Amino acid sequence: MEAKMKENDNLLVYELVEDSMKKGSVPKENILSVNRLPGDASTRTYYRINTENNRYVVCLETVKNEFDARSNFLVVGEAFLKNHVRTPIIYDTIDKSGYILQEDLGDETLLMRFAHINSIDEEYDFLKKAVDNLIKIHKIKYENYPNANFAKLMFDQEKLLSEMNFSIKNFFINFLGHHLSEHEQQCLILHFENLCKKLSDTKFVLCHRDFHTRNIMVVNEELVLIDFQDARIGIPQYDLVSILEDCYHKVNDQNVEKIKRYYWDNFLKATGYQKSYEDFEKYYNLMAIQRIFKAVGSFSFFVSQRKDYRYLKYIGYAMEKLKEFLFKDSSLNELRKIIYGHYYTN
Repeated sequence: MEAKMKENDNLLVYELVEDSMKKGSVPKENILSVNRLPGDASTRTYYRINTENNRYVVCLETVKNEFDARSNFLVVGEAFLKNHVRTPIIYDTIDKSGYILQEDLGDETLLMRFAHINSIDEEYDFLKKAVDNLIKIHKIKYENYPNANFAKLMFDQEKLLSEMNFSIKNFFINFLGHHLSEHEQQCLILHFENLCKKLSDTKFVLCHRDFHTRNIMVVNEELVLIDFQDARIGIPQYDLVSILEDCYHKVNDQNVEKIKRYYWDNFLKATGYQKSYEDFEKYYNLMAIQRIFKAVGSFSFFVSQRKDYRYLKYIGYAMEKLKEFLFKDSSLNELRKIIYGHYYTN
């Protein structure tokens, strides 16, 4: 059954690409192979198309999300390109199929490049390139796109707290197999409500939303951003934390501090969005707690519900990283003790 479904999907993709060739969107030539690319946590499926002289990638949106992700991908991508942020070239789209025919960027993510760097300085150079792109994104005036989905969606207290509730359920109950007492549940929700309120009390920018090393491709030493279809507006630190506190890769501590200061000096300082570097760091630390615990919840969901054990190795690292940030704020001692009281007894 599964093999038959795969064959049908490949045939659909083959026919869609042939139609793109007939329309002249890409050169008309023989299609040599259609291969599904390894999946991630997304509702999208990707295929690599090999022709006689070219390679392409096809994206199919398989499930409707909270908004039309395909449409958002195209609108956000256009906004990024207008602001000199490199994204995949789009050759053709079809609304009813959720089909996008795009440039094949190869297989080297920034995460993979980090496996082969020769020095910490080289890591810094790549991070600086990434953050230069991030600054361009954060400078985009989302108010100029009043009809775009990304301008209507925000990381407000309600959205951020919904992510914490997701993580509480999937980490404690589905992954650890623990049930929280009523008192523990109330304490967790109270602390996370306060934290999420603080994170929604500063000026917002357009966020990539998933700005980490597996969503940045390295093509001829140039960085190309992917997976930006879930973009929405939120606190500037949201994206910065995503790349510097990446749960897939530990950034050198000195590089974290240097890049934070670089981002502040080259963008945030001049905007007046936040009062001082100390203020910036306060928001950064709170955002790190929210982002890392959200990642723990996602990894727990993939392992416990999807049985995707690739993500198991990231949970332990994320939990130790989370603890470091919780120790920076003594008002969160109770939150930390509840979380690790359960985690360390498993």
